[in-house]
Amino acid sequence: MEIIKNLEALLHRFDSEKVKLVAVSKTHPPEAIQQLYDHGWRRFGENKVQELSTK
Repeated sequence: MEIIKNLEALLHRFDSEKVKLVAVSKTHPPEAIQQLYDHGWRRFGENKVQELSTK
C-alpha cells in the first residue's frame, strides 16, 4: 500500500487546516483509487468526469 504510506506522510508534513490535498486519479488504475477510497479518502481530481465515475 505504497499510496497510503505516501498520503499519510504528506498529511503529517502539512497543516491540514491550511492545506487540502487532492488525490489525482489521472493515469492511475481503478484499484489504486479504490485503495484510497477504502482508506477514507474522498477528495479526487480527474480531467474527465466519465473516467472518475468508472473508477
